[in-house]
Amino acid sequence: MPVKAATGPYMVKGMHTSGPSNPSGLTAMNGIVYFSAKGDGKGAELWRSDGTANGTYRVKDIRKGSAGSGPYGFVAIDGLLYFVAGDGVHGYELWVSDGTAQGTRLVKDIKPGTTSQATVDLANCRSVTDIGTGVCALGSNGTVGSTASTRC
Repeated sequence: MPVKAATGPYMVKGMHTSGPSNPSGLTAMNGIVYFSAKGDGKGAELWRSDGTANGTYRVKDIRKGSAGSGPYGFVAIDGLLYFVAGDGVHGYELWVSDGTAQGTRLVKDIKPGTTSQATVDLANCRSVTDIGTGVCALGSNGTVGSTASTRC
């Protein structure tokens, strides 16, 4: 059960001992907050917190080493967290997570190359649907005019 702040904000956990953790992109899903932060000598990666020190940890080290995957653009849809991250192999691409290390994966290498950056705008996305033949529809409100397709 998350600890509630009775008298205002408080630090849940010190994650990065050699500098600021720089948490960003806080996004709630199923009672857990997901975000990008530095910690344990690693660069920015996907973290989660239930509001307790023990319940605050890195979900997955997507890009091994100190560089970090720099996840951003978090959107929670139907119990899954979609975001953009770079693993050092595929460039910055669309990822999905169910909140576990095993359930965090690259959706598709949309724009091949180690330094590529897929144009994936999740800001207004409200659904991600596999419509077959390797194409995902990223929909903002369910109408035809608001849906963009991308290879995934």
